[in-house]
Amino acid sequence: MIYLLDEKKNRQEKYGWLDEKFNQYSSEIILVNNFKNLKEISSDVLLGDSSNIILLHDSFFKNLDLTDKSLFEFKERVKKRGIRLVTFGGSFSVTEYSEKSLQIPVSKLYQNLEVYIKTDSENLRILAYGINYEIEEWLNIKNIIDNYLFKFDDGYDLNENEIYELQKKTFFNEEIMSMLREVQNVGKLKFMLIK
Repeated sequence: MIYLLDEKKNRQEKYGWLDEKFNQYSSEIILVNNFKNLKEISSDVLLGDSSNIILLHDSFFKNLDLTDKSLFEFKERVKKRGIRLVTFGGSFSVTEYSEKSLQIPVSKLYQNLEVYIKTDSENLRILAYGINYEIEEWLNIKNIIDNYLFKFDDGYDLNENEIYELQKKTFFNEEIMSMLREVQNVGKLKFMLIK
């Protein structure tokens, strides 16, 4: 089950998630939009099934006057139980992910949520990039690399620290790591990315 913790109805509506859409997908997603709703869902239900997914707006706890400590404790409990957690908000401009967690802009979440539900996939990257996540992900990685390499002359060879930094920025993507083992020259790397 997907649990959407978002207290702002107008935000949901802005991105096309009206009551009708929540009703349409009621067997896949439960909206939790206030503290009363949150209390009604027991911890055993919310955190008891590792196949659950929690979509948490970054202001949910703060706007319900819950402390940062409550948020931290909640995230720790989610992590310990192996539940996938997607944090989203307007302050996130960069997508960050791992197998069990994702941090994305609010627009991306609502833009890709219906596709994610329809695919019945556990792959969080669909929420981040849509159904063609592999293409979008690759374009995003290429953009990260281009931005990183921009500061260097084409004849420059990246040193060990710069290679590690680039690997980190690209989330240790296997294809990029393999490329960097073979080529450290900035000009050659730029050329490889064009292909």
